[in-house]
Amino acid sequence: MKWWNNLCFRLRDWFEDWSARFSEERGATFSTTKGRMYAVLFVILVVALAFGGYKGYRMYLVHDYTLRANAAYQAEAYQEAIKNYEELALLGDENGLFKAAQMYLEGTGIPKDQKKAITYLHTAADLGSTEAMTKLGMLYYASGFTNRTCLGHNYRQAYYWFNKAGKTPEALEALGTMYQKGLGVEQNDKLAQNYFDKWVDVYAHQANEGDAKAQYMLGNYYSDGVRHSVDEEKAVAWYEKSAQQGYIPALEVLGFIYNYGGEKIKQDHQKATKIYQKLRSIYEEEVKAGKVDAMLALSSMYSSGFGMEKNVQKSVEYLQLATAKGSATAFEILADVAEREGVALPNNQTPEDLRLEAIRHKELEASRGNISVMKELGFRALSENHEEVNPFTGVIKSGVDYVSAIKWFTAAANAGDAPAMLELGRIYNETTDQGIKSLKLAEYWFKKSADQCYEPAYFELGALYSKPDTPYENAKVAQSWYELAATQGTQEAQLMLSRALASGGKGAQPDYENALKWLLVVKYGVEKFKDTRSELMKEILILEQKYSHYLTDEEIKSAQQAALIMREKYGTEW
Repeated sequence: MKWWNNLCFRLRDWFEDWSARFSEERGATFSTTKGRMYAVLFVILVVALAFGGYKGYRMYLVHDYTLRANAAYQAEAYQEAIKNYEELALLGDENGLFKAAQMYLEGTGIPKDQKKAITYLHTAADLGSTEAMTKLGMLYYASGFTNRTCLGHNYRQAYYWFNKAGKTPEALEALGTMYQKGLGVEQNDKLAQNYFDKWVDVYAHQANEGDAKAQYMLGNYYSDGVRHSVDEEKAVAWYEKSAQQGYIPALEVLGFIYNYGGEKIKQDHQKATKIYQKLRSIYEEEVKAGKVDAMLALSSMYSSGFGMEKNVQKSVEYLQLATAKGSATAFEILADVAEREGVALPNNQTPEDLRLEAIRHKELEASRGNISVMKELGFRALSENHEEVNPFTGVIKSGVDYVSAIKWFTAAANAGDAPAMLELGRIYNETTDQGIKSLKLAEYWFKKSADQCYEPAYFELGALYSKPDTPYENAKVAQSWYELAATQGTQEAQLMLSRALASGGKGAQPDYENALKWLLVVKYGVEKFKDTRSELMKEILILEQKYSHYLTDEEIKSAQQAALIMREKYGTEW
């Protein structure tokens, strides 16, 4: 018999022996209370160890992905950043969910995606993220203006999320504003001030613990006169505390205050000089670390002579440091300084050369996915004073450059930017160049922008479908687009809708009752702010009389009641 046969028999015997012994011991174990207790404890221990191992591994993953994501974001490697933030989102990490939502909302180096952003925000808010709750409140509070999302303008939802967010300063300030102006809630100055006081308490607590930013925010609170009557002395006291810690915004404000003075704060050039000297030393340290903003700030200080003797040459030196870092802004400022001051530039450069370099660096930045720069280049190409220099022939071409404008706005539009889509639509709609003009492409881009719930696109579509003697003329469709804009709480859109409903047109009869309803929504807002002598109010009164002429008393009363309800929902005062 071969050796492996012996080995097989031995393994079989060992297994049978072990199995028999285990059965006996198991029977003995489970036959006693003590044995059963040990068995249960053993199972609990195994489960606890497994759970602890999972939690530990999850903590390790969260820590690792967070480090990677933040490092990538700082390095402007946005594709890598979003990849790691989304890994954090899959792990249910609040911070990862919120960061991913922000990137998709703003289109930071990636195409904008409202649907994903809002899903991530809701998930983060459900997990208890006060940042996400506050952001959702802000989106509902003024989505048609600042955030442009498809959540829609809804004060009640905004109020709900701000309340859930609790004591975050942004939520408290927004709640105070809602009660101050009666936005979605009954106006109540006492409650408004109560929320503003809580807002102050949050910052005061942080400020008293030495938080420089909180001290600066309190300075703003007492100086802007929005939530509190102006108190220059208190404002300066908080700015001073913040400035003592080297907080740059506080130093900049204090320098301005002491340089020019105020109603109660006297000019003090000696203090202003000390502050600017401190600013200069901070900026100089940041310059050593390669920060372009500090180079530009120092250049500005030497150029203006604030807090130091004016020195154009030093200003130029800092601008040249910034240009070496590829700052397009520095190239543009240096070109202006060279022209204004007659500064000699190295390598026989001219101001025109510098401006060409600025454009080259902007195009490079745009090619890396910077949507703001893409749009800046697009608007530059649309300027009547736009000049394009051929780098090979030196020939200067003046006037609007539709080809470049379309190129850059298309790049931004493909990155999900709704305003860029709108500008493309306007180019195709308004251009006098018949080789470019296309109402079909205008409609396409306006609708793409409208799909992102960008309110100005609703206006443009309303105007497009109101155009007489075109294949697009359709008063009913035009009214539907104006109504979408009106429900975002825009006074101009509400007036436009009112006029469109009263005018009627192809596909729609005049509807004076609805026209009066929307007109009164605007009127009640104007009356609330006691703006009854304005040109707007005069126009409203004329239109009100005109529309009422075609209505019965009962229809007028119905329109008035509906307007009061609509006003609560679609008011225009934020």
